[in-house]
Amino acid sequence: MRWLLLLLLVSSCRVWTDRSLPDPIDLHEITFHKNEGWIVSYGTGQVFKTSNSGRSWKPVAKLDSLFFEEIQFLDSKQGWLVGERGTLLKTTDGGRQWEKLEVDADESHNLLFYSMFWHDSDQGWLSGHVRKGTQIQNYIYTSVDGGFSWTKHAAPALFFNLVKTTDGTWWASATDKIYTSKNGTDWIESFSDSLKSCGQLRGLTIAGENNLLSTGFKGNLLSSTDAGYTWHVQKVSTNRLRQVQRLNDHSILLAGDKTTGANNVLISYDNGLSWNTLEIKSDVHRVVTHKSKVWLIGKKGLILSGKRNKILKNRTTK
Repeated sequence: MRWLLLLLLVSSCRVWTDRSLPDPIDLHEITFHKNEGWIVSYGTGQVFKTSNSGRSWKPVAKLDSLFFEEIQFLDSKQGWLVGERGTLLKTTDGGRQWEKLEVDADESHNLLFYSMFWHDSDQGWLSGHVRKGTQIQNYIYTSVDGGFSWTKHAAPALFFNLVKTTDGTWWASATDKIYTSKNGTDWIESFSDSLKSCGQLRGLTIAGENNLLSTGFKGNLLSSTDAGYTWHVQKVSTNRLRQVQRLNDHSILLAGDKTTGANNVLISYDNGLSWNTLEIKSDVHRVVTHKSKVWLIGKKGLILSGKRNKILKNRTTK
């Protein structure tokens, strides 16, 4: 694992720094607050923490071996984890100890949470679905007391992302669809793919005023420059794409799984007119930007960081 990543770094003009874990467990989600950051594994219940802006990562908690989908911290102490079996966990000590909060006791074993958004320490939103046999029901759960009590709302789809803009507008991505809302509970379609050529839209980001980007499991990039009134769909990869980030006004980074064995990270410096590719030796599950760096995490303990300015200068990556 290590020597493959070192070869990658040399061939990529040392743009990326290898911070991968010695234990090749699958990593699924990452978040930062100032100089601290947290990573949660996928299926093994491990939480890793950095206190030095990502230069090193240490295990901080071992939870049940569940599939956790998302982690969010509001500050250096207070954070949440969501995942399968209706699991919502809360920490108030920076991730060492986690308390389980009951959301929907009647459905907990059939309930899977995919996304969440915490506006502050009191107001939270969760997206999930309840599966009973072949029947699936989608819900949004809202709390105004820090997660100790919840109100259930019917949702039009299972949302893989919940994003709230500074003006209070909500956005959510689903399978072949993107939704918007003014209050986070009542949703209308912004985009719908009747041909079902997009699949699960796992990546969704607000890329500036009126600009949105999304990507999904069938290798498409979706973009809107008019606040979701119209959308452009572009086929960019045969791989299953999970994440999209805008690096500046002209540059976009996409990442995902190596489902076809081809390059699974793509960078465009001209708003998608052309693409440079970078082969990472593991599936990439998350891409985040924090301060001056871009972070990629994924399977087999993958943690890579790159300075944004170096990524933007390195236009020869193939």
